[in-house]
Amino acid sequence: MIKSFEDIVGQSKLKKRLEFYIEAFTGGGVIPNLAFIAPKGCGKTKAAETLGIELFNLSKGVKNCHVINCSTIKNVSGFVNQILIPHVVDKQCTLILDEASELPKDVTMFMLSMLNPNQHQANHVVYDDYNIDIIFRDHTFVLSTSESHRVFPPLLDRCTRVELEEYTCDDIAKIILKQGVKITDDALPKVSSVCRGNARSAVEISQEIARYQHAHPGVLTSKGWNLLCGIIGYLPLGLSNIELTLLKVLKDRPDGTSLTRIGACLGMTREAVQKDLELFPAKLGLIEITTGGRVLTPKGQQYLKELGV
Repeated sequence: MIKSFEDIVGQSKLKKRLEFYIEAFTGGGVIPNLAFIAPKGCGKTKAAETLGIELFNLSKGVKNCHVINCSTIKNVSGFVNQILIPHVVDKQCTLILDEASELPKDVTMFMLSMLNPNQHQANHVVYDDYNIDIIFRDHTFVLSTSESHRVFPPLLDRCTRVELEEYTCDDIAKIILKQGVKITDDALPKVSSVCRGNARSAVEISQEIARYQHAHPGVLTSKGWNLLCGIIGYLPLGLSNIELTLLKVLKDRPDGTSLTRIGACLGMTREAVQKDLELFPAKLGLIEITTGGRVLTPKGQQYLKELGV
């Protein structure tokens, strides 16, 4: 395995694929423009940066890696003057466009010409007085998004789609331990279980554990974890308080509850409930989405019973 990939926990398929591209690059080939797609907090940006670092090392420090949050790009003028001119023109680079769903429409259209695939592995684009050469051997573009449906389809088609895998409980445990906190073997699965299968959440919870250990030095035991849960308010399976409230609302209507009523009870819009709030409880099988509305499942009923609700 390439050494720089050892810091990425899990994601064996991703690492094999990136190693394949790097081997091709080392032999004089071109790494395709990539689109990293996964839910929030699953390590898309870290994986892209790791690829960029490896290309930087292989180029002996010539091919720099730049991460750009697409919400900061307002128009083509800003994209050209603030990103392409300083980082791309007459240089080698890996350009990581994070939150690619936030790209403005005019920038998206401009990028269609930049990334147009062809046998020459290069494109020439013009903006105002600027003549810009995009050379795929020198310039590697990586889009990163958790909302691929919001990326303009022709732009996504110009990239090779790379989907990250879900983290297992063992993966989450490894991520937690990599943060330097000390946890007993019996407490570690309990900590992992509230991380929602999410690497970012695992890091955040590890930071809370580190703060706890500053006040209570030593290895975190199950008892210590229970105390911390009481302080921070961690719920079983990693549910948030508002997700718990959703389950309570559904409990009161066993025959099914509409999105409109849920939104009214929680002070949220239908869209916020449908596209955000209900997703994780549904994934866990705590609620079911039916034609008659949202229903609390037997598993959800048991969850509330164990909490004494």
